[in-house]
Amino acid sequence: MRFTTVRTALIFAMTLMLGVLTLLVAPVSPAEAASTATMENQLFSLTNQTRKSHGVPAVSANACLKNYARSHAAAMARNDPPRNKNPRIWHQNLNPILSGCRMTMVGENVAAGYSTAAQAHNGWWNSPGHRKNMMNRQFNRLGAGVALSRNGRYYYVTVYGRQ
Repeated sequence: MRFTTVRTALIFAMTLMLGVLTLLVAPVSPAEAASTATMENQLFSLTNQTRKSHGVPAVSANACLKNYARSHAAAMARNDPPRNKNPRIWHQNLNPILSGCRMTMVGENVAAGYSTAAQAHNGWWNSPGHRKNMMNRQFNRLGAGVALSRNGRYYYVTVYGRQ
């Protein structure tokens, strides 16, 4: 491509970079956003139903914890390997959540690859360490995050806190 002025070349380059950045960020469609928000609400409800059925007080929703949960789910979804490989999941550093959300203690459950929020919840329930977070009487706040990767795999995060 030939440009007649430096300004035209610069505008073209900036437009091209903006297009590439838009692809890298991969905005979520409104349908996907509604679906993940519904799944987040399901995780919250399932957690409280399970806690109540075992005599453990319900947790309250916390927007700050939810932001951390969503952010971490999105980070894992961005790093999703091809579908024929196992998902990569990891725990985020919880120290910033303690101070950022003004919590006295925090815990986290992460999962990937389940098709529904109920399946992720059941996976956590069947894991002693995850169940311990879910049923911890000291936790009284919860934020849930769900993200869908470009490969169609869901990532789930629940962040528990004590305030």
